[in-house]
Amino acid sequence: MTFQLILVCSLLLGTALADGNPYTAEVGTQDGWMDTVHKFERQAEMFGSLLKAVFLGDSYQQKWQTTGLPIWLTKYQLAPSGNLGIDGDKTQNVLWRVENASISNINVKVLVLEVGGANIEAGDAPADIAQGIRNILNRVQVILPGIKIILNSIIPQANEQLDAKIQETNQLISAFADNETIFYLDLTSVFETGLGQTRR
Repeated sequence: MTFQLILVCSLLLGTALADGNPYTAEVGTQDGWMDTVHKFERQAEMFGSLLKAVFLGDSYQQKWQTTGLPIWLTKYQLAPSGNLGIDGDKTQNVLWRVENASISNINVKVLVLEVGGANIEAGDAPADIAQGIRNILNRVQVILPGIKIILNSIIPQANEQLDAKIQETNQLISAFADNETIFYLDLTSVFETGLGQTRR
């Protein structure tokens, strides 16, 4: 095989891996992503046994440390709670973190999961996004048996076409709730005033 052919094959493989799918674990491509993952691991080693709850997911979870910090400090940090949100994470990135970055050191009773918005923006199919979330739930339950999981709905994005896909995805993931170990929290009414219209 010539060098040129090897190079072409490598580029094609790299593109396929980068595209991925919502239900197969994949490393995030955001700047500093792996550094953030390692930071979370170090924090889990130091404080994981003290936490009562952890927030896992994408930018909406990360925002508890920025715009939502005043509420976090008064309502959640005292619990105490940990935040494992990364801006831009898709379901496949959160799944990778659950499978590869140790969360077994986090001895929590409750995990709050919110993810899928970035998948919607990327054009992923609702059924595939839902399967990705299902895979995350399954892995969390294996690693942290007996944990209670609050599954948040995907937040509306003030775009009628995207919000229609969000509605479809939320309908699928709401079925994962058994109200014993997994509890579905629909936040749509908090943000949405009509399809494609939000309070944000």
